[in-house]
Amino acid sequence: MSYSGARRRSGRLMTIAYALWGLLLFLAFTVAYFPYGEVLATKLAPMGLQLSYQQARFRLPLGVSLRNVKVLAASPARGQALESQKLTLEPVFTSLLTGRPALAVGAELYGGHAQVFVSRAGPTGYEVRFEALALDLAKLARLADVGASLSGKLSASGLFDLNQGGAASAAGRFQFDGKNVAVRFGTGILSITFTELAGAFAVKPGILDVRRLHGRGPELGLDAQGAVRLAPSLALSTVNVTCQLAPTAAGRARLGVFLRLLPHPPGASPYLVRGPLLMPSIS
Repeated sequence: MSYSGARRRSGRLMTIAYALWGLLLFLAFTVAYFPYGEVLATKLAPMGLQLSYQQARFRLPLGVSLRNVKVLAASPARGQALESQKLTLEPVFTSLLTGRPALAVGAELYGGHAQVFVSRAGPTGYEVRFEALALDLAKLARLADVGASLSGKLSASGLFDLNQGGAASAAGRFQFDGKNVAVRFGTGILSITFTELAGAFAVKPGILDVRRLHGRGPELGLDAQGAVRLAPSLALSTVNVTCQLAPTAAGRARLGVFLRLLPHPPGASPYLVRGPLLMPSIS
């Protein structure tokens, strides 16, 4: 190879190197200064949610980290939906090969960790996959609508399809697994603990399909399935569920007063729970 040929080849390599370096810098600055807050706020708005955060930092190799993130319901009466000290957003590079760009979102959430993958599904829709590990239920907002509070650890995973209709038109499925979950109603006069609590659900527009709800604890065994018809207000939602209760000897002694309020003693015959979600009839 002549000296002039080697020089031309070296020049082409340098040009390619500069082009790649320029592209890398462009991607880095695009990711670092991309208006994530505005984009996320736009996507959350149709669901009746608002986003706020205090700080955004560039995350290597390409990504961003948001601090003190809060997702609030647009209606003050509905309270706070989610809070995370740290939330990261990163592109999923392997998804570019399939032609369906995806975004990975990680969050420190209620003493545990959650991972969410968002990818395009059709011209206007999105596919959302999530996994949450070891969430501390005691750090969740009090369930004021039903006068109850929770404690224990919960892990969950699921898949949802979202379109322009927002959360009201979402479809998908999810499941959860809880350990030492305690449910307390009112001032704690009635409380039930499940050492194991697991459920599998399907979501259709306006309907929550309870495929399986299973719990076991020192006081009570629980098995349920059915459906909840969802309304914009929790108070307007209705339930149609079949429930089987199996109290232990300790449970009969401690919960006897409440068990005697049921239409028939717990046994082989299940209970039919129907009507308004917050005040159903039991037969």
